[in-house]
Amino acid sequence: MAKARLRLVAPATEKRTVTPIRRPNAELRPREHLTEREVNKLIETAKGNRWGQRDSTIILIAFRHGLRASELCELQWSDVEFESGTLLLRRAKGGATATHPLLGDELRALRALKREAKSPFIFVSERGAPFSVAGLFQGLALGLGVPIRGDHNNRDIGASGLCPGQQLQTRHSRHVNVG
Repeated sequence: MAKARLRLVAPATEKRTVTPIRRPNAELRPREHLTEREVNKLIETAKGNRWGQRDSTIILIAFRHGLRASELCELQWSDVEFESGTLLLRRAKGGATATHPLLGDELRALRALKREAKSPFIFVSERGAPFSVAGLFQGLALGLGVPIRGDHNNRDIGASGLCPGQQLQTRHSRHVNVG
């Protein structure tokens, strides 16, 4: 067996004792959120999988109302008023409880889920347990083969569809101008 030839190399001229600073997200990618077209593509893709009605409704409600994963997982049928077309949202992280209007496609999707519901929670797993927060959107994205950027940024773009032409506050003191 022949010996591998080893040779000495000159040491690097720069010794790094600290890891390099991460570049800002703006340098890594042009935007942080999904566009409306990408959300619609994601919804259409979700409709074709095994739990298409549930998964497409999760995406529709989450992006339309700018919900956090925890808020989405905690939604119950008692929060939906089909007669008035409203959804009661209990916001996490100190947010105010609010009532949001539901559009026709959202009502139709929720009614379809309600027909098969056996749990007080709207979105449940195959075994009937409420979804856990851990990896909700990432799990959907992996199953659909579509990349998901962060859910916080998608909350901003989703909430912007609610009130065109107004300024919305979806996080602490950051405002999203819609128009």
